[in-house]
Amino acid sequence: KDLESAFIECESHERLLLDWDSSCFFVALDRTQSEWSCDYHPDKDVLQWDVLLGTYELQGETAVCKWHRHLSRKISRSGGENDGPADLGWEEKDTRASLKWQRIPLPDNPDDAEF
Repeated sequence: KDLESAFIECESHERLLLDWDSSCFFVALDRTQSEWSCDYHPDKDVLQWDVLLGTYELQGETAVCKWHRHLSRKISRSGGENDGPADLGWEEKDTRASLKWQRIPLPDNPDDAEF
């Protein structure tokens, strides 16, 4: 394979539940697949789940979330073509790992929100 045929494909899905009692629940799924000019790369296929539980308050069109619990799980290919995936299991994350999801913009159009 030449360098021009190398690619990186990313897929991301996020879901946020805001409940009437000010509790919130967030799930993020990220998948990265990469192909390099060499035959083997340790992070060829990585799947990561992030699950957060906390509370929120609305500020305009933004949910400002305070996360009380953040669990993460990463599954990746860690060997050659015939090796199975490496599953690191669920891991409790430090509060700093949740900062990027502290302020979540809400959809402009209420029809974009799923109920």
